[in-house]
Amino acid sequence: MSKTPQNFKNVIKLLSDKLSGYKYAIRGTSSLVMQGVDMNVDDIDIVCDEKCSKVVNDILKEYLVNEVKYSESPKFKSYFGKFVIDGISDEIMGNWQILDTKGDWGL
Repeated sequence: MSKTPQNFKNVIKLLSDKLSGYKYAIRGTSSLVMQGVDMNVDDIDIVCDEKCSKVVNDILKEYLVNEVKYSESPKFKSYFGKFVIDGISDEIMGNWQILDTKGDWGL
């Protein structure tokens, strides 16, 4: 399947229907396609809050490639996962926190 602006709009509509009631945002160039800007986009990035990140594996299980999992390192902590809908990669990122220079977790 080709990755046309209409394909992205269809996938974004499906995502918005499935994630209804949760806090999330579509970011990057995919959000520009959604606004009618004609450009190439390779994937859709979705930023979720922690609650959405924890349930998205169930909500999008039929499209699952990599389960959304929590990870933590000395520099950051986050949730990350990947789904493919109609040939379009959808990456979920949530609860990103970066370790600041004082050693405290900040946003």
